[in-house]
Amino acid sequence: MMVSAPGDVVLAALPEAPVGSLETIGTPVLWTATIAVVIALLPLDFAITRRPHAVSLREAVGWPVF
Repeated sequence: MMVSAPGDVVLAALPEAPVGSLETIGTPVLWTATIAVVIALLPLDFAITRRPHAVSLREAVGWPVF
């Protein structure tokens, strides 16, 4: 038993979670779907925006705002 002196700060111990009880929404299916969508969007982006052009100031400011 631990006795504290007057004026000492005593912190309550938080209950420890059992090992392996980490809850997450990051399932393997969700990760696979996310990676598949990103990989599919890359070629689509290159196909749609493949025409080179001089970037105006308005366009340069517009994309980060979007």
